[in-house]
Amino acid sequence: MDLCITGRWIDAREAMLVGLVAEVVPALSLTRRAFEMAQALGRLPREQAALIKLAIWDGLELPLRDGIALERRLAERAKMLTAPNRKPIAPSLKRARNSSISSHS
Repeated sequence: MDLCITGRWIDAREAMLVGLVAEVVPALSLTRRAFEMAQALGRLPREQAALIKLAIWDGLELPLRDGIALERRLAERAKMLTAPNRKPIAPSLKRARNSSISSHS
């Protein structure tokens, strides 16, 4: 809240302490590390990435209770991603998005 209200600048160390950044690297390593992180994210299963995006973007518009419920539902679906003989869940993502939208309309 402090940063939003005051607009004060913070250095990389403080940004790391408050959870604003996931990692701090030397400037000379920045491009290489960014590509490494992008490649790691690109290797995530599509369905998993879609669930994460749903939790973030749809959750932003929801009251806290509904946002937590959405995260729980999506976490259950994410468990299926690692289950043996799993079935793709991408077609059901649209239903999850629609149900989260209608639950707070």
